[in-house]
Amino acid sequence: MAADLLVGIGKDTVMFIIQLLQEIGSTADTTATISSIQVLSRIGQDASPAVPVLIELVQEPDWLVRAEAVEALGEIGEAASAAVPVLVKVLNDPNGSVRGNATLALGKIHAVSAISNLEHLLSDESAYVRSSAVQTLGKFKGEIGSIIPNLIERLEDPDSEVRYQTASTLGEIRAQSTIHDLIKLLKDRDSRVRIVAVEALGKLKAKDAIVNLKRTLEDEDPIVRVYAASALKKISIAPPVKSVND
Repeated sequence: MAADLLVGIGKDTVMFIIQLLQEIGSTADTTATISSIQVLSRIGQDASPAVPVLIELVQEPDWLVRAEAVEALGEIGEAASAAVPVLVKVLNDPNGSVRGNATLALGKIHAVSAISNLEHLLSDESAYVRSSAVQTLGKFKGEIGSIIPNLIERLEDPDSEVRYQTASTLGEIRAQSTIHDLIKLLKDRDSRVRIVAVEALGKLKAKDAIVNLKRTLEDEDPIVRVYAASALKKISIAPPVKSVND
């Protein structure tokens, strides 16, 4: 309740939170620190005066504090651009949650200068980090043409969430060169991945995928079948589709 009240007050409470965080620093009260950071996250852009103190917290020994501070910087958005150099360094943090949060934060801040650093994370040992890197790179659209081959590799990632996010990103950036790789995902073992692959092919208006999409109308998952019919309509082919209840 207290946190909700502070968030409701908005930017007028930011200076109070900053002072509170500075005082907490001397007591090492992790719970209070995290709660305060979370309030700043919820306030968002109006919490920009807190960027300097959040940058300091990114260097705390407790990974939970680092993860929350990084996330808060992302929620502040482009007003937290001063934190980009620190966030780039955090991409090497030993904790996967911190690295992943830093990756997402750089996307929200729209740190184009970090694209090459983010590309390296496509092969990170953490699936969360790989997925976050794919999602973030997708925000840069026209600036990542040279990275598309590396994104395509993630369509074969052992983690289904990474495959899902990659297919979604390739569809969003309308990467025509990825059509044949997306077609392969129509046979993925995870229905969520099949759905997003179908959706991506529809967005790409992939005529080369028509035959495969028609086969997908027989998919065991009724939701996949519905999405396949929708994709075919986008490609100007209106097929019959089995009922969701079939």
